[in-house]
Amino acid sequence: MAAGIEKNRIRLMVGLLVLLVLIAIIFALQTNALRIFVVVSESMEPTLRIGDRILIDAEGYPERFDVVAFQDPEKPNQPEEQLVKRIIGLEGDVVEIRGGILYINKQEQFSQLVASNQIFTHDLRVKVPPGRMFVMGDNRNHSYDSVDFGPVPLENLSGILSLVLWPPSHWGSVETFDQTPVPPPVRTTFPIFPAKNVTTAAEPAYP
Repeated sequence: MAAGIEKNRIRLMVGLLVLLVLIAIIFALQTNALRIFVVVSESMEPTLRIGDRILIDAEGYPERFDVVAFQDPEKPNQPEEQLVKRIIGLEGDVVEIRGGILYINKQEQFSQLVASNQIFTHDLRVKVPPGRMFVMGDNRNHSYDSVDFGPVPLENLSGILSLVLWPPSHWGSVETFDQTPVPPPVRTTFPIFPAKNVTTAAEPAYP
C-alpha cells in the first residue's frame, strides 16, 4: 500500500516537472529566447544531419567550439539566410591551416567529431579581429565558412545550438570539442596549394 502511494507521488512529481519544462520552453520560444532551427546542408556532418531540428539559445554568449547559427555575411540584406557552423576562433585567436592541418594559437587541432582532420584547401593564417568569430563546418571539406568569407561579425549571431529535438534517433545535446588538443594520427600526404593571408574581406563562395 505504502509502495503504491510512493510510486504515485513520484509519477506526479515527474509529470509536474515535465509540464513545467514544457511551459518554460513554450514561453522561451514565444519571447525568442529560444528558437528552433532546421539543418538544410551537410556542412556540419557528422555532428548535425540534414533534417535535424535543433533548439537554439538566442541569449547565450558564444565560446570557442560552440555550434552557432548566424546570418550569412555575404547576404547582409537577407536575414533569413542562416548558416550553422562551429566557432574555431574568437577575438585575438590566431587560426591557421598549414599543410592541411588546423592550428589554433600554434596548437595543432585534432577531433573525433569532425568528418576529416585533413583539410583540402589553401594555407591561411588569420588573427581574429575584435567583435568577430572564425567559423568552420565539422564536414570541413564540404563547408562554406570562414575559410571562404573570413571572420564573421558577432552581430550576425542568431544563437547557440544546444539540443537536437528531432529525430528521436539523434536526440541529445550538441557536442562541443574537448578543449585540449589531441595528437593526430599518422597522416597521408596530398597536394598543398600556395599559402595566402585571409582578411575579413569576402572571398568567392563555396560552390
